[in-house]
Order: sequence, then structure tokens, then C-alpha cells
Amino acid sequence: MKKVQLLILFFCLISINSVAQLWPLQTLKEKPVFTSIDEALKSPENVYRLNLSEQNLTEVPESITDFVDLNELILSKNNLTSLPAFICDFEFLQILVADDNQILQMPQNIGNLANLQSINFSKNKLTTIPESFGQLIALTRIDLQYNNLRKLPESFENLEAVEVLNLYVNDLEKLPKSFGKMNNLTYLYLSSNRLTKLPESLTDLLHLKVLDLGDNALKSLPELIGDLYNLEYLFLAENEIASIPESIQYMKALVEVDLSSNQLRTFPESIDSLQQLIELNLDLNQFIEFPLSILKLTKLESLGLSYNLIATLPDNINLLINLTSLTLDENPIAILPENFWKLANLVSLDLSGTKISIVPVKLAYLTKLQELDLSDMQLTKEQCESVKTYLVHPDVEVKF
Repeated sequence: MKKVQLLILFFCLISINSVAQLWPLQTLKEKPVFTSIDEALKSPENVYRLNLSEQNLTEVPESITDFVDLNELILSKNNLTSLPAFICDFEFLQILVADDNQILQMPQNIGNLANLQSINFSKNKLTTIPESFGQLIALTRIDLQYNNLRKLPESFENLEAVEVLNLYVNDLEKLPKSFGKMNNLTYLYLSSNRLTKLPESLTDLLHLKVLDLGDNALKSLPELIGDLYNLEYLFLAENEIASIPESIQYMKALVEVDLSSNQLRTFPESIDSLQQLIELNLDLNQFIEFPLSILKLTKLESLGLSYNLIATLPDNINLLINLTSLTLDENPIAILPENFWKLANLVSLDLSGTKISIVPVKLAYLTKLQELDLSDMQLTKEQCESVKTYLVHPDVEVKF
């Protein structure tokens, strides 16, 4: 009976010891980092973190298989073109970083890394991702920016724990239809790809706070994009979007919106419900009139309307009482309304390339102004000299 008890105790100790090798990430940060394989091989049982960055490696040394309790492996900035299959045999690996190499493909058995929480293959030459990638259900962070990825496997839908996904600068033309099943996504970076359309399921990503879709070829947005009611930052610059769905009115957590370099002519009146909005960029669009609904965004601090076709500003533009930055350059504006000079919090003002021929003395009312651009306005030398006398602070940076 005593022998049986001893055996049970023995196996329990083995079990406890095995579980102990999977360190909580906060505890793992406190463990020593080995940067030399030779040093690590002196006590392989104590190697939980291994950093082989910038060692001119062309292949991963097989000797690292001795580190059976490895939790973190960093292979950044080497000359690797592939990773060996044995990388995927590390039962406790939680962090795998192989950025800034020349890797053409991931190991096909990458899905074996059941405890992997963070993976970074950015700045490589990946064109595809193995289907087994979808088995990495413990992942919370994925960084695959600066690759040549053309598509994502359908198995991505299984990665429900992922909170941060960075696919910036790839060649993606579409996303999986079931993309919306990654329902814990909080930060999604998809700028500088070749996306022409978004899956309707994107609007199921209810935890999203940051959505970056800039520099793609999008012509429209999902009608139900307003379902992303937790979104705070929306970046859609450099697309071909001609209209914004009315449902944007429900995105009341928005703080910053960038829609520059699109084909917008109008803006939904319902945007006035976005009362938390601080920054709105509408540069390089096709607005003929100033969108009046913007005047109700009283928390707005930065407004970009450069390179549009706006000829007049509304008389009550002073409603934007918190505005600190305003760009109106390259619009056919000839006269500024009387109330314009009541924008007393302006710090930066760009009027360059407009048709304004006279700068009023009331410029002096803008007492917080630090930057003023009046270039390409064909002002005379005398007018330029006068402007300087209007300014309250002599150290204001003025461009003529």
C-alpha cells in the first residue's frame, strides 16, 4: 500500500513539474534570456527564453531541441529562409518571433504549437499561411505585416482569442467570409493591401476599437458598419469610397476618423451623433460644400478639408469652439466669414492655395495661433508684412 502511495506521489510531482513549465507571461518576463546556445546548453533545463536575434543565422540550430521547456523563441534579424519542422515540437512555446528574415513559408505543422499566444513573422516573404495555422487557438497576437500574403486560410475563423491582428502591407485581395468569427479582435490593421470589398461578417467584430483599412481599393463599406459600436479609431484613407453608410451614426465611441483621399461628395447628416469625435480628416475628396453636419461635432479639435472644391464656409463655423487645427488649403475659398475669427482655440491654420486675397486685421483674434500657412496665395510683399503685425505672438511660424 505504501508503494502505491509513493508511486501516486511520484506521478503527481511529475505532473506538477510538467505544468510548471508553461509559465504565465508576466512570470515569464522575469526569467533570464539566453542569447548564446553554448551558454544555454550548460543548463538546458533552465532555458525558458532564447533570443538568437542578429546572429547571421541561415538555419536554426537543431541543438535548441534540448531546451524542451522553451516558452519564448526569438529569431529576429537573421538570414533565415525557412524554419525547421522541429520548431513546432516545443510543447510549451508561447511566443515565437521570427521577424525581419527572408522566410518564404511557415512550417506546415505550425498548428502543433498548442500553447502559442503571440506570433511575429513580419518583414518576411510569406505568400501563404498553412491551413494548420487555424489550430493555434491560444493566439492573442498575430503580426504578419510586410509580407506578400495573397489570402488567408478559412481556418482563421477558429482564432477566436486573437485580440491584435496586423496584416499591414501585404497583397490581400479579400478576407475570408467567416472573418467575423474572430470575435475578440480589438485591433485590426489591414492598410496597404489590395482589398476591393469587405465581408459582411466584419461587422460582427463587436470588440473592435481600431480598424485600419487605409491604402486599399475599397469602393464601399458594409451597410451595417455602424454595428461596430465600440470602434474608436477608423482609418479609411486612400481608397475609392464615394459614400458613407447612414449607420455610422451608431459608432458613437469614435474619436478619430480618417477618410482622406477618397471620392466623397457628401457626408451623412447623422454624423452629428458622433459626439466623442476629436479628429476628422476629409482631405483630398470632392466636397463642393462644407458638410454642415460637422458643425454639431463640438468636441472636434482637428478638421482636415484640404484639396476639395469648397468655395464658401458657413457663417456659424465658430460653433466648432474646440478646434485647434484646421486645413483648408487648395480650396477655391475667396472670403472667410465674420465668425471665422471667433475660432479662438486655433493653433494651426492652413489657408495656402486658396483665393483669399486679403487677410483681415481680425487675424489678431486668433491669440493661440502658432502655425499659419499662407503660401501660394499671391499676397503682395506689403500684405505679408502686414500679416506679421496682426499676429499677437511674434514667434508664430508663418509660411508665405
